[in-house]
Amino acid sequence: MISESNKNDDKHEQIKKRETKIRVLNSELKKIDLAIILLRHRLGEMVGNIDKVLGTKEKEKWGTMLREMLIRSSKNVNVKDKVVLKRDLSGKKKFQNY
Repeated sequence: MISESNKNDDKHEQIKKRETKIRVLNSELKKIDLAIILLRHRLGEMVGNIDKVLGTKEKEKWGTMLREMLIRSSKNVNVKDKVVLKRDLSGKKKFQNY
């Protein structure tokens, strides 16, 4: 009986360790998921900006417009990421528009 009780305790301990590992992995997956969502948003924004540049008839302005777009984009990335990171990661539906 004692050995059976010890086996049950060992199994219970293994289950706790696995559950903890699962929680850690789920947390890491949420972080990766958020990073992907932010990247998709940034890429969509870049595509929209490039479309605006290419829609400009004056081709000599393209270089300047692209440079300004990249500078503006790099400044805004950190601000947007911080705002989105503050949101509740458990509500993925909030991020589907990005």
